[in-house]
Amino acid sequence: MSRPALLAALLAFGGAPPGAAAGPGAGAAAGGDRLSRDVPAAAQSRYAAAVLERESAARILTVGILFPAGSAEDPPGREGTAALLAGVLRRQGAPALARHGAAFAAELSESDLHVTLMAPPAAWRGAFAALETLLYGSPLSGEALEAARNEVAGILAFEAGAPGRAFDLERARLLRGADAPGARPALGTAASTGSVTLADLEAFRRAHLRPEDATLAAHGPVEPPDLASLIGTEVEEVPGPAGNGEGAGARTAAGSPRPGTLPAGWERGERILVDRDLRSSWVSAAIPFPPGTPDLHLGFLLQLARQELDPVPPEPGLFHADASTAAVDGVPVLVLTASVDPGITPAWEERLAGLVAALATGFPDGTFFQLARRRFRTRTLLELAVPEARVEWMARRRAAGLPPLPDLAGEIGDLDRNAVLRTAGLAGPARVIVYGPAEMMGR
Repeated sequence: MSRPALLAALLAFGGAPPGAAAGPGAGAAAGGDRLSRDVPAAAQSRYAAAVLERESAARILTVGILFPAGSAEDPPGREGTAALLAGVLRRQGAPALARHGAAFAAELSESDLHVTLMAPPAAWRGAFAALETLLYGSPLSGEALEAARNEVAGILAFEAGAPGRAFDLERARLLRGADAPGARPALGTAASTGSVTLADLEAFRRAHLRPEDATLAAHGPVEPPDLASLIGTEVEEVPGPAGNGEGAGARTAAGSPRPGTLPAGWERGERILVDRDLRSSWVSAAIPFPPGTPDLHLGFLLQLARQELDPVPPEPGLFHADASTAAVDGVPVLVLTASVDPGITPAWEERLAGLVAALATGFPDGTFFQLARRRFRTRTLLELAVPEARVEWMARRRAAGLPPLPDLAGEIGDLDRNAVLRTAGLAGPARVIVYGPAEMMGR
């Protein structure tokens, strides 16, 4: 599932970081014949929490399951284990669920694995039973593992020596620390993925894909007792479009932030220069905010930052620029990145490091703020109208102890200019990495 930037920001601070890694095997059917074994997983399942947004008019039932384990849990020397497991599940799950007219997706990040089932209402019980058999009971296929491994090997070979990939790893080390699990490549290396066995995947699945640790969210035409009886878990129903016209649930405070202070290590900036003989350069600035900063404020600032980094017409020497968010050990971070001609790197380094301060100086006012707020509201609601994104967001919020479905329309409409401006003023000093030819950059 591809996440648009604004949605990614809300998902990130709804309980877990983004940074989703591309896993292998999006649609191949290798190994599907191993799913014939009947394992009564549904009767054994007990989820940590389950939420439902019931919508009788929906033509598809969408179920998401969030497991709090991702590539950071890869065993040392077996980096890529979680990515290979996700690829195997995709390959085995596609044909098994297609028999019920259903579709399956799995998205891996550093910190979690989110799987999605989309099934027609008449077949959802059988489809969900097949999903649980896939996740918790069916033996993993050696054929599917080899297919996933070959795909990863192809990706790694294609990206070997690619400066963009090397820059991503250096940026991850700057953000999370050189030895942090999150700074390791999610797909692993040719050596590490080549050493992963079926036994390794089974061990990872037993340790981390456990329903008692997972949060389930569903959207569609199903009654709470019916869902509860199948998953063996009490279901929390949240109000949806049929109830209030906006999909508005619990109202949370979106006004003045009450954040803490920046933790040790983030109260001062840092700059790293990596000298490489390249024809272009990359520069990235990671700007921290105190824990507890409202996620909608960060999402709004993200939208403004993306507008600043995407000028019309494009600026000479700018190849690509983007903004994203991350959560690093509970610290919300706005990550600004640009690929530019080496000669203009110093100017772009200064621009990215000072972008939030510049936004605060020229913050939209009056009609311009209302227009920016309305655009933010529209884009966010449109992105969350997609059922697959909606169940993922609900699961992340519920796992984080937040209301699964807040009144986003109302909260964004209530965003106060001065409150968001105060949030911008809480930004800490940037961690900056510059990657490219130092001599050509004038360094």
